[in-house]
Amino acid sequence: MKNTLYTLALLFSSQATFAQLAEAKIFIQVNHVFQDDCYENSEEEWTSIAEYTTTFGNTSNWTSKNMQCDNDNSCLYGQSEPIGNELSSGPSVKLRIKGWEDDSGFRFEYDSPLIGDGDDCYEVTSQIIDYRKLGLPSADFINQSDLFNIQLSSGNLEVGFDLYWYYYGSESLITATINNQTETLTSGNIRSNSILLTAGKTYRFEAISGGDSFLRLYGSDGHTIVAIDDNSGTGDYAKIIYTANTTGWYYIETSELNRGHLSADVILEYQEYSTVINQDCANATIVNQISTTTGNTSGTTIDNAPTCSTVTNSTGGGLWYKIIGTGATATVETSNTSFDTKLRVFKGDCNNLICVTGNDDIHVDFNTDSRVEFCTEKDEPYYILVAGFQNEEGSFDLEVELYIPVIAVGLWNVSEDSICK
Repeated sequence: MKNTLYTLALLFSSQATFAQLAEAKIFIQVNHVFQDDCYENSEEEWTSIAEYTTTFGNTSNWTSKNMQCDNDNSCLYGQSEPIGNELSSGPSVKLRIKGWEDDSGFRFEYDSPLIGDGDDCYEVTSQIIDYRKLGLPSADFINQSDLFNIQLSSGNLEVGFDLYWYYYGSESLITATINNQTETLTSGNIRSNSILLTAGKTYRFEAISGGDSFLRLYGSDGHTIVAIDDNSGTGDYAKIIYTANTTGWYYIETSELNRGHLSADVILEYQEYSTVINQDCANATIVNQISTTTGNTSGTTIDNAPTCSTVTNSTGGGLWYKIIGTGATATVETSNTSFDTKLRVFKGDCNNLICVTGNDDIHVDFNTDSRVEFCTEKDEPYYILVAGFQNEEGSFDLEVELYIPVIAVGLWNVSEDSICK
């Protein structure tokens, strides 16, 4: 009887392109092969072929390593013999091993024992390995995760695989700007994107939908985790705020808790926000009198502003905006929000803010957006602070309506609602 014990070490990548998967690099080597005796007692020629493929539809596209040992009975061989290496945009690799006792013919071609003095004890076993789910990227075989010690068997054939991989290249690219952007990541796998970050700039990555999300950001070597988060975002959603130490390719990976596949589609927000300047009153962004402005408070400065209409300071960040009064009534509200917002409006100057009005929820039970209405004085600046309930942060639209009063002339009438009294 013949048993074959293979331990293969893997690091890989392929040419097949899978959506929303950053490219990975792999190398595969044979750790060792062990075979014990078949039913013959002499002139045994142990023969094995270890191979792998990442293109499952092409049966001829296997990368193989032929190994042999001429000892009688038990035999140990094939230590640290490389099979090959490649790049992969897919999530899996198929591993296969064939083993038999060779009696006649070409050493690495199996001859059926039904034909003359054929070969004996033939066994083959294979398995598709989802390497991205099994464990984290690694630097080499020594540092690989124990999760990659995989045992397979079929009849008299036993196989062990050791495996490691790391991110590489620039596939599945996303590009961060100062504007908030989103990427919809489809369910069914761990998703990953490559992104070019600039040293000294700060970036935000945040899941705003899906299941219990988990984010990992890897550095330019493709395996060192530079930032990680489980649920710093809203509810069970993950959020990473990271300032790049070096310029280069980074890799953002989105999974569920315990490195699970995404059970639902995830919307990933990302943004370079180190250039967002309206994080304090002095740098408030001036908005038009009739306007909708998109913003995101994630990772912004925590404000220390006066309480206004029972609205107090948050433990999350906020953004400041400014409008110039016209003498009419202003309506300011948040919409399209990803978090529970709060609004405060001040007049005066940034060193001596005077409360005008504030609001937490339009309706505490049904609508956690915020809305305020207030009379304005002509040419008076008003400072609007958008923040969140407690430590909540996220994206929003700020809608402003502030009309310019029209003085009645001739047959024209002025709307009673447009002028403050």
